[in-house]
Amino acid sequence: MPCCTGSSGSLRAAVLAVTAFGEASLDRPPSWIPTAAATAAVALAVLPAAFAVRRRHGIGTTDRGLDAALRAITAYRIVRTLAAFLAAEAGGLLITASYAWTPLLEPQAAPSQHWMPAVVAGARWLPPGR
Repeated sequence: MPCCTGSSGSLRAAVLAVTAFGEASLDRPPSWIPTAAATAAVALAVLPAAFAVRRRHGIGTTDRGLDAALRAITAYRIVRTLAAFLAAEAGGLLITASYAWTPLLEPQAAPSQHWMPAVVAGARWLPPGR
């Protein structure tokens, strides 16, 4: 189950690290702090639900596999929701702090230039003459 959260968490951590590095390189105030705070708040909010799944009283059936399946489904939904949140948070940080990626994508670009890093990243891979 943690694989979903792991890949989204890794993506968010990478975006957060590069954004922090870029903002420090550009001498801009850090905009990634609210993102980190939101992640901590959501992680704290998820913990009670995750522990409740493990401590929940089983349902009274003769088939013990049914109770285990219901617990697994509930845990999977919690992890999937957390993974979606982390991916959306990484996307939001990419959109709002795209200027911080300037030092990584185009080291020669002046910080005062206004350009779209995503467009530049995509244009770098076009063959010459296009």
